[in-house]
Amino acid sequence: MLTQPISPLRRSAGLAPTLTILLASLALPSSRAFSTLEAVQAQGVLRMATVSGAATYYEDGKGPNGFEYLLAKAFADRLGVRLEVHVNDSRGQIYTLLRNSAVDFAAAGLIAKPRYWRSLQFSIPYDSVEQKLFSPLARVKPQSIDDLPDDSIILLADGLQSDSLAELQRNKPHQHWKVLSGVESADLMRRIQDGGDNYAVVDSAAYAANRSLFPKTRPAFSLTPPEPIGWAFPRCGDDSLVQAANTFLDEYKNNGELQRLKDMFFDHERELNTDLIDDFIGEVTGTLPKYQELFTAVAQEYDTDWRLLAAIAFQESRWDPAAVSPTGARGFMMLTSVTAQEVGGTNRH
Repeated sequence: MLTQPISPLRRSAGLAPTLTILLASLALPSSRAFSTLEAVQAQGVLRMATVSGAATYYEDGKGPNGFEYLLAKAFADRLGVRLEVHVNDSRGQIYTLLRNSAVDFAAAGLIAKPRYWRSLQFSIPYDSVEQKLFSPLARVKPQSIDDLPDDSIILLADGLQSDSLAELQRNKPHQHWKVLSGVESADLMRRIQDGGDNYAVVDSAAYAANRSLFPKTRPAFSLTPPEPIGWAFPRCGDDSLVQAANTFLDEYKNNGELQRLKDMFFDHERELNTDLIDDFIGEVTGTLPKYQELFTAVAQEYDTDWRLLAAIAFQESRWDPAAVSPTGARGFMMLTSVTAQEVGGTNRH
């Protein structure tokens, strides 16, 4: 069957619409700016600003940790990017970074205050926080701020991110509020427990994460109502990253992962016995230093963490090399005679 060849003129005329569409489609991605979300995914990095603290970000033997960090890490994993953490001394520094778009968002227990809405965008709330007054356990528990004498009340400068607390401070100047910078909530609670100050203002999330370390302190009453906290984003650009965060937080809440994360850092502390905590802290400061060099040497020999060995020994014997159990196990690690023979031990103490 004979076919008539297409002339060059007819061929180019037939291809013109196709080429036009192809060229237009190739030019389209470069003819519009990436959305904020697309830019983050293209760079492969999500930059987060935060502050140090048990409820926000810290590093332990396993690496980066903290409620805010793990929540943000889950978000970064959802986007398929790496989380880059920028730790700051204060939330004031974080707000500056956000306004200058030096980071993509902030996860630091930030209260979504209306006065920031013009310069920042906030995600949907994923928790709430109250500012609470704490006192030593031995001191008579006050019922309201009017019950307090003109003694010192210490608080973090970051605590004044709460408009309710800032207003209370202005209305009660006679209380001699002492605003501290460059310290964490745990430092305030330590000062209360050690008797260096009479009262401290600490937010409820920081207290929940730290309370096992300070059994001689207790919350007296709340100074502010619960206030919603969320992630903060720069207002420049579109809201695509904020919307992605909202979708993630909503799903994370609905599938139970958010509550499990909260339980990990906060709720499980309720099961701890404060008397046992007090005893443990006493042993850490009084007994552990006598044996730390031994734990460290053995840990290095077997390429493990000395703190793991110390924790096992405390659980077994309360760091008593002369301990003997009712079943005849002995020493730091409560070795039975059979186990001692298996590992070649000649002195179970």
